[in-house]
Amino acid sequence: MNNITAILRQLEEGRLSTEEAAEKIRAAASPALSHTDIDYDRLERTGCPEVIYGAGKTPVQIEEIARNLLDAGQNVLATRLNEDALLHLSGAFPEADMHPEARLMRIISSPPPQAAGFVGIVSAGTSDQAVAEEAALTAEFLGSRVRRYRDCGVAGLHRLLSNLDFLRSAGAPEGVPFRPVTMDLAGLCRSLTQEAAFLLGEARVTLTFRCALPSLLIPGDPGLLQKLILTLLSNAAKAAPGGQVVLSLSSRSGRAVLTLSDSGDALEEGSLDALFSSGQPEGQIPNPQDGAGMGLAIARHIVSLHGGALLLEERRGGLFAVVSLPTGPLSPTLTVRTPRVEENGGISPVLMELSDVLPLSIFQMDEEE
Repeated sequence: MNNITAILRQLEEGRLSTEEAAEKIRAAASPALSHTDIDYDRLERTGCPEVIYGAGKTPVQIEEIARNLLDAGQNVLATRLNEDALLHLSGAFPEADMHPEARLMRIISSPPPQAAGFVGIVSAGTSDQAVAEEAALTAEFLGSRVRRYRDCGVAGLHRLLSNLDFLRSAGAPEGVPFRPVTMDLAGLCRSLTQEAAFLLGEARVTLTFRCALPSLLIPGDPGLLQKLILTLLSNAAKAAPGGQVVLSLSSRSGRAVLTLSDSGDALEEGSLDALFSSGQPEGQIPNPQDGAGMGLAIARHIVSLHGGALLLEERRGGLFAVVSLPTGPLSPTLTVRTPRVEENGGISPVLMELSDVLPLSIFQMDEEE
């Protein structure tokens, strides 16, 4: 509605608040553009503001539309921008959030209301990353929390099957179910590495578990932590074909510390201290190196649910991971558990998670005579 008289009438009748009327008047007073008819009322009608589709528009036209939207008090999202438009807009709007890889620009002056649940963006491989990132950034612009699941093509279909619970939780307001108990993390690690060591031996990868503690009690979800450990083992084994993978567990400053590497090297003292520094908020997890796929995205989420921290480094072509988890408080009403490897549908999760690095012969059934 661009008629100022009608806007004032709505205000008088109480159908608009003062703030709503002021925003509509600003939009109505904005100069008309010869090349574009801007739909200022779309935000009110649909909850989504006008989006600038950059394909076919000149950089100057995109800038003019963006300035009109900003003058009307609205956020700006411009998509499908070519190189000339990206260069021009980055200079015209220093405050803009530019994403050349997604060919996209965002200017968020007032954060949108947060939607319940989250949006899962699942992509097949590197050729899909530009479109997947465009979708993720757009969903965030509209107020959704986003989780990115990469490298899930036909050749990696097992990655989808082993993460169905996480994908199904995308539509649930409560997200991934988190059911902590007082559990023995050392016992879980020993159980998992015993089975994984046998399987990895078939792939000529040696897995060693180092822990001087007979047990280490923490408040945790056994199923989720099993998923976390197997995901890290799988990624480390892929980084060390025919080599060595070492999983270590210790206790430090009231926290359980899991380290995983393809060489057994210890993390430098400074890097370990940084993991526990007050400068990094509890639960904040640094992004891994480029190329991290679906599994590592889920690993980060699991660590976050437990109030922990995750550090991933690439060393000499291999993976080095450190997980820090709180060891308390422990509820006296919770039963102490030494979790066993959980199986669903008769398929070992260890076998599922390590399938990328195991030889085909493991999955072939013996022919009946």
